[in-house]
Amino acid sequence: MPNRFLVLLLLGSNLLWSQQSVIDSLPQTSGDSLETASQVIDSLPPLKNNTPSDFIENIPLTEAIQDSIVQEVDSIGKVKDNLKMELKKKKKKSTIKRRYIPIDTLALINNYKVFYEDGSTATVDTSLTLQKDYKFNFLRQDYFELLPLSNVAQGFSRLGYDFLNQPLQPIMGARINHYGFFESDDIPYFQVPTPLTELFFRTTFKQGELVDALVTVNTSPKLNFMVSYKGLRSLGNYQNSRANGGQFRGSVNYNDAEERYQLRSHFVAQTRENQVNGGLNEDSIYFFENAPYYQEVDNNGNPVFDDNGDPVEIFYDGFLDRARLGNNMIGQSILSGRRFYLGQKYRLNNAPADSLKQGITIGNRFTYEKRFYEFSQSGNKTFFGDIDETIEKVYDRSDLKTITNETFIETKLPIIGHLKTGLMFNRWAYSLGQNDTASNTLSIGQQVNQLALFADWENQLGAYTFRGKFHHAFLADVATRHYEVEGQTVFLKNFSADLGVQYRSQPQNFNFYQYQSDYIDLNWDQTDLKNTKRLSFYARLNHNRWFEVDAQWHQINNFTYLRNVTRLSRWGSELLITPTQSQDQLEYLKLRLSNEISLGKFSLNNTVQYQRVVQIEADRPTGELGEPILLSVPKWITRNTLAFSSQIFKKALFLQTGFHFQFFTGFYADAIHSVLGEYVTQNNKLIGEYPRVDFFANAKISQTRVFFKVEHLNNSISGYRYYVAPFFPYRDLSIRFGVVWNFFQ
Repeated sequence: MPNRFLVLLLLGSNLLWSQQSVIDSLPQTSGDSLETASQVIDSLPPLKNNTPSDFIENIPLTEAIQDSIVQEVDSIGKVKDNLKMELKKKKKKSTIKRRYIPIDTLALINNYKVFYEDGSTATVDTSLTLQKDYKFNFLRQDYFELLPLSNVAQGFSRLGYDFLNQPLQPIMGARINHYGFFESDDIPYFQVPTPLTELFFRTTFKQGELVDALVTVNTSPKLNFMVSYKGLRSLGNYQNSRANGGQFRGSVNYNDAEERYQLRSHFVAQTRENQVNGGLNEDSIYFFENAPYYQEVDNNGNPVFDDNGDPVEIFYDGFLDRARLGNNMIGQSILSGRRFYLGQKYRLNNAPADSLKQGITIGNRFTYEKRFYEFSQSGNKTFFGDIDETIEKVYDRSDLKTITNETFIETKLPIIGHLKTGLMFNRWAYSLGQNDTASNTLSIGQQVNQLALFADWENQLGAYTFRGKFHHAFLADVATRHYEVEGQTVFLKNFSADLGVQYRSQPQNFNFYQYQSDYIDLNWDQTDLKNTKRLSFYARLNHNRWFEVDAQWHQINNFTYLRNVTRLSRWGSELLITPTQSQDQLEYLKLRLSNEISLGKFSLNNTVQYQRVVQIEADRPTGELGEPILLSVPKWITRNTLAFSSQIFKKALFLQTGFHFQFFTGFYADAIHSVLGEYVTQNNKLIGEYPRVDFFANAKISQTRVFFKVEHLNNSISGYRYYVAPFFPYRDLSIRFGVVWNFFQ
């Protein structure tokens, strides 16, 4: 014990002797250095309860020695207090302005965290890269496999398929209108040290803008609130193609002080209103493809030819004003939804928050959602079939109410790893509407209950990580069964590889089972459809600098689609369909290579995708017609970006500019059914084989990213044969700009 007494005496005397020298040695001109010294003093261990006697509690010493130690400890506390007072004085006397550290430095940005309910996490990213340019659009996603229609939020044509990440549960239909609709896994939950605001703005096509604003704040270190709103209006360049929309999202993220209890909840209210026109009519397709020329005709409407037998073309650029072109119909579609979600977790043991070892966490996730899709048509154009003559206005409506309740247990064991198992209950109430302008009553529908067992598993053994997913529905109706195993490893320091297999048996969307419409041919009831069954193998090889290769192979049975039954002689004047389940087996192969080559301030980013579909025909009775070409995709898709990047104006601004070159080979793209909001398989019209060139110039100033783009600048050079889908042209040359601005208050 005398040794402890001597150590305390030496420490106290040393601090008393060095008090003034420490203060005098502090920098005289830097406020940041004064703060550093203050942090060093604050890092000294505090006395227990600030009572010197507690420091020597239960030490068997004589009273005289204890009194001496108390006096020394008191002097240590006084030295610390005196140092703080002197620092405050010198801080006030400092005449040099404080040097502020930029808020978007890595150390601070990592504190602005984003969480999603699928388990993924991210941090707020204010950088400017080519990937940010690819995602600066309506969906804020990469459009590599999507080809947008002429107006914003009108839908997309699919250049490829991602079967691995489809939703487990059946949807209501209207797949074209659901692009950009926020699902539960799309809603972010935040944890931020200071209030954060993000403003997204981009121009649209005539009389409108696209705005997405988000504000999030932690009212306490463990409680966060987020509200955001996405608004859209765009008139469009073609007749009857206006797009409107509003999407509100609000979320709450809460953890208790010990981080044993977690609550996440969100509310979403979103509506999308679009004018639909069914695409260009036959005459307008001719004038679109032949702009700015058209062929001269005589009084009888017959073409006029010159002496060489060539058609006489007259220069007229009026049809470059796309509002002059007619279309197949005039209608309006509305997709609207409300969703409330509440998720809770509680860890039974008091282990650290980042570990579930030797403990159990129980949880529950509850979702209630209501959606409806409406289509109305005031005219009597019959491009999509015959209309009931007894009605004055076409009005179709479908409603879907969904209740999902999950109860689960998760744990982490030394050998098994992280395991989450639970029971899921689903209830779907699907209803269809009649043409009743007075009350719009719902006449037919169905209600389905489903119970399923699910499990998620992950374990790491050395350099290998293994994952598994299991979802097995018990009841016969609308039963999804999903089984997946994946392995990942890192080797040779710079390489990583993934390999996985997935099997899924999935029901169709509700539109295929049952639909009711004022269009006579759009009424069916076929509840005996089988599940689509798919077996998938996938692999990924990645080098952290040079390349990434993705490969997928899918075998599909019971592929269900809307079949085009329009006679070839009537193609262009009508589009008739029937829901069909194929007897053929499909094999779909997709290979994608991505890499980036940099040389100084120049870079070349390349993405190339190869696709192939093999259709194995099933045995049919004599005379029965075979299936058309199903799952049609372009054989090649390419995107090459040549960019120049540099810091300018004394590194106050980061500039990135260059060109995007995009191309895909010809294929039978799905037609678009404007009444149903669905895709139609057709083998009459090939699209593709036209290059697209975009110029972009983007800049970053502090946390602000500015985007400028000239889209499809080569449209007049490549000729007016560019389509997104049959009857729907791609976008002409357009100039777009916008900004993403983050505020860290």
